[in-house]
Amino acid sequence: MTSKDSILLILISFFLASNGHVESGYSIKFRIHGRKDTTCMIAYYYANSTYIKDTLRVDGSGRCVYKAPADLPKGLYVFVISDKLYFDFVINNDHKFSMETDTANLTGHMVIRDSPENDLFYDYLRTTREMYDRIQDLDNRGKAFSGQQDSLKRYSDLIGSVNKELIAYKLGIVDRYPVSFTALMINVMKEPDVPNPPVLAN
Repeated sequence: MTSKDSILLILISFFLASNGHVESGYSIKFRIHGRKDTTCMIAYYYANSTYIKDTLRVDGSGRCVYKAPADLPKGLYVFVISDKLYFDFVINNDHKFSMETDTANLTGHMVIRDSPENDLFYDYLRTTREMYDRIQDLDNRGKAFSGQQDSLKRYSDLIGSVNKELIAYKLGIVDRYPVSFTALMINVMKEPDVPNPPVLAN
């Protein structure tokens, strides 16, 4: 596990520990195409582990509903279909919303209704994944020009441009949605700015 992973898990644990009280509880509808007449689980992250929160019965059309009281801790939760099939979702300010997807591509085919918080979170997941894929593709293409400094510099500059685009995208989320879970996650995982050390006159 990387240091960033540890920091993110600490953040999630802290976020889960804060109970936000509102007037009504949570009602989250899920539909998973490709699953029917079975059970799925709701889990949550705490420290370095994942814990089961509840078990849901999935009907013949792939639908199930997770209901929870108003004092459900806010944070990042997991909808577990199987050991290898699961997706994250955010519990924050949206109390009644729905998420629909299929087992072929859980993140890519996700449709969210009535949850700006999860819309933002999934836009972040998809956009960062796309940019990381672009960087990886440029890096792989650049390796074909080993020893050709002009070509290597060209690909290095292209990678730098995508990195700047990614940073600008993340800073935009923090600026426009400062109280969202996604902004909090970006701030915690951000590399610290290390000032230049003072230099003596001699």
